[in-house]
Amino acid sequence: MTAIMGSLRPLRLVPWLVRTLVPNGHIGTYALHRDGDVVYVGRSSDLRRRLIAHAEDRRAEYFTYDVHRSSLHAFEVESALYHILAESITNQIHPAAPKYSGATCPFCRYAAVASLTDRLDLRPASDHALTA
Repeated sequence: MTAIMGSLRPLRLVPWLVRTLVPNGHIGTYALHRDGDVVYVGRSSDLRRRLIAHAEDRRAEYFTYDVHRSSLHAFEVESALYHILAESITNQIHPAAPKYSGATCPFCRYAAVASLTDRLDLRPASDHALTA
C-alpha cells in the first residue's frame, strides 16, 4: 500500500479504531484506500464523525488522515491531493473552498497553465510570424 499524506501508514477503517485514534471535533483531511490504492480524498470540520460515517458505509478498507489548524489549510491540502490523485480517485467534483473564505484553489492555475502549454498550435505556419 502506498502511503499518502506524509509518512502515515494506512489504518483499518473501522468505527472503533477511528474513535480511538482520531481526535474529536477537529478539522482534517483524509484519504480512503481500497485494494492498496487511494480511492477518495476529502476534508471535514469534524474529521472523526466523517470517518466513522465512511466506515459504517464500508466505503473503503483503510484510511490516512491529517488534522489541520484551519479550514483554509485543510482546503489547500485536499486540493493538492485532489490534483495529485485525480486520475485514480472517485471524487467527481473539485473540492469547494470554505464558505465565505473567498479562497481559490492554488493548484488549478498551475494545471491550467500546464494544459495550455501542451496544446498544439493548429494555425497555418504563415500566422505564426504575426504573433512572434
